[in-house]
Amino acid sequence: MSPSLLARQQRELQALVRSPQSVPTSGLLREPEAERGFSVYQQAYRARLISALRDNHEVLHRALGDAEFEALALAYLHAQPPRHASLRWWGDGLADFMASLPVAGEASTESDLPRQQGQVLPHAALVDLARMDWALRMAFDAAESEALSAEDLRAVQPEAWPALRLRLRPGVQLLSLDWVVAPAWRRLRREALDLPAPEAGAEAEPRPLAPPEFGPHLCLVWRPQQETRWRSLAPLEGRLLQGLRSGCSFSDLCELAAEQLRDVEGADPAGMVVGCLQGWLQERLLLPLARP
Repeated sequence: MSPSLLARQQRELQALVRSPQSVPTSGLLREPEAERGFSVYQQAYRARLISALRDNHEVLHRALGDAEFEALALAYLHAQPPRHASLRWWGDGLADFMASLPVAGEASTESDLPRQQGQVLPHAALVDLARMDWALRMAFDAAESEALSAEDLRAVQPEAWPALRLRLRPGVQLLSLDWVVAPAWRRLRREALDLPAPEAGAEAEPRPLAPPEFGPHLCLVWRPQQETRWRSLAPLEGRLLQGLRSGCSFSDLCELAAEQLRDVEGADPAGMVVGCLQGWLQERLLLPLARP
């Protein structure tokens, strides 16, 4: 077999594994038995991708169930096949893909359905669950780094504070969420890990999960040490962290706080920023100060 024919057959083999609709032209699958046998590899390819996507979206999988999650995964595979050598990174566009789908019970144009293979989301809040799943995985895989200490800040001279610029550690993320998914997330996460409910005297049969309420907000995701964490942010702290991420100085953060608190009588913007900063130190959100 010539090298050129071998390379051509390898490309066709890859295309056949990825898409059963591919038509080989180099003599592959001449016999019906070969075609039937090759279907095993096609099925295994899709099954492995679905498994990888499920591992990266444990809570979303728990919310949807096996059948609906598999249907979503196959629709996503059709729209966005893997483009990275590692399966770890397949799924980065799942939440955005889900956001493009029609939602059950909501008006949608008929042209949407063929484009997404007829896939429909049971609830719009599932998009936020997908965003949470992916963000926590990204935080877990973030590069190692030291965290800023209180001792480092105490060494900063008073005249240097206005221009001081703080930086977030790798993996710290600010998620814009549209739904209050925290209660659902906690319960689904416990169920995915088969953990008991924390409430004393919890019911043997848990009540049906209530649909999340609409409520746009920011969610903080990070990894202080070995385990990932997340929490919903109050508007002021969320605004300050957005400013910090965009490169604001300490003086800029105080101005942001003053703007956010302009209707609050007796508010102390600088004191609020310092209070948030103390919390960020405890949660290990910040990188050490840049050296001159």
